[in-house]
Amino acid sequence: AEDPRTESLDDILATMAAGCASEGAVEGESFWRIPDRGWAIWFALNMAQPDDILLICGKGHEQSMCFGETEFPWDDLIATETALDAYLAGQPMPDLGLPTYEPDWTI
Repeated sequence: AEDPRTESLDDILATMAAGCASEGAVEGESFWRIPDRGWAIWFALNMAQPDDILLICGKGHEQSMCFGETEFPWDDLIATETALDAYLAGQPMPDLGLPTYEPDWTI
């Protein structure tokens, strides 16, 4: 997610999932719900195959993410570099400070 603010993150993900499913996508096969943006980037890196392109959209130049009324420091470039380092080392995604992070997250 990017800046859910006061919206329910679960509701946002459910709406996105419903849209995917309505077009024939299957959860766990062609789309996944991943609440933490860092884990989502890490997961996408793990799913990527040779010649794939990983496009990370939504935050760009922004330097924070808002949950509730709190802004948390965030940088997609740093998150992507961190996720790539973890992926290449065979490690899980480290905590980058978002309230959505779960250290033992798995699909």
